[in-house]
Amino acid sequence: VRDSGAVGAAGVLSCDGTPFSPPFAELPGVRAATCLCTAAGPDLTLLLSPIPQLQRKLSLAIHHYRRSLFLDAPRTSAKSRARLIQCSAPHAGRWLRALPSSPARRLTDPQFSAALALRLGQPQPALEHHPVYCVPTCPKHSPASRSPVPPMGDHFFHCPAGAPSTGAANPLYRHNMILCLLMEVCRRHDYITDTRESHLALPDGNKVDAIISNILRHTNPVAVDLTVVHPLAESYFRAAAISPKALLLQREHAKNVKHRAAVRQCRMDFLPFVFNTYGGWGGVVRDFFYALFPVLQSDGAEPSSVSWPLLAVRLAFIDDLAVSLQRLNAMMLLSRASRK
Repeated sequence: VRDSGAVGAAGVLSCDGTPFSPPFAELPGVRAATCLCTAAGPDLTLLLSPIPQLQRKLSLAIHHYRRSLFLDAPRTSAKSRARLIQCSAPHAGRWLRALPSSPARRLTDPQFSAALALRLGQPQPALEHHPVYCVPTCPKHSPASRSPVPPMGDHFFHCPAGAPSTGAANPLYRHNMILCLLMEVCRRHDYITDTRESHLALPDGNKVDAIISNILRHTNPVAVDLTVVHPLAESYFRAAAISPKALLLQREHAKNVKHRAAVRQCRMDFLPFVFNTYGGWGGVVRDFFYALFPVLQSDGAEPSSVSWPLLAVRLAFIDDLAVSLQRLNAMMLLSRASRK
């Protein structure tokens, strides 16, 4: 039902007949719908004309509006704002859409609960019912401090005191598993990979995580350094609240500053592979792996029969990595929660 006076004054009528506020009416999808209703007039048959992805455009407009209300609300904390923004980084929500068609894409119930609570900023079920402490050297939440780790569990991803030295409770375990997965994909595409610690030292005393070589793709060997950054760490959440890519770009720049000069002395190129805890990909790692799965199609076109097999392999790799990262996050949280 259309009311031309209400549409002119406030933009668009909601389902119950009350007008939406002007900021909402100015959103692209809603503005297009308003023009359509105005053009239809009393004859609403025009609304039945095919409009590509109209429902999607209207839904996105509503979601973007509600998201902006949350981000701009005075009661929204800086960390909540940073979490929501970083959850929209490239591929950060991919694990929620992955079909559990293989063991690599399956999570147990506790793992799924932990991963979802982390994404939503809710207390971890495993940390709510009994006090959990960090390592004895932790300045804030050691057993001696009698101050348990907050039930959100974010502390475990960025504690400067480190973690237990073995098993999934150690963030280095997550780092090494993600590195192994990436190196396996590189080997499938004819890269020679070297992760032997004795071969990774640089002239300045630092180390990279791997050296990869493929003479058909790179003139020089490529040194790779991987990091999974937690956006809610005290030193990161301000950058994380700027935009989905701001923190990832910051960490890529920091890695370049740290390693590039020493890597060049060794006549190698350097690539920083950066992810965030929620599954977002940095631009460098995204460009590198997209180049391994080229999909030849025009913008907006459906994949052709030739490009679809490559696109399917790319999507399968993204899904495997997305689910694996969230499984490793959950394993770390659940392992730490079991250490009372």
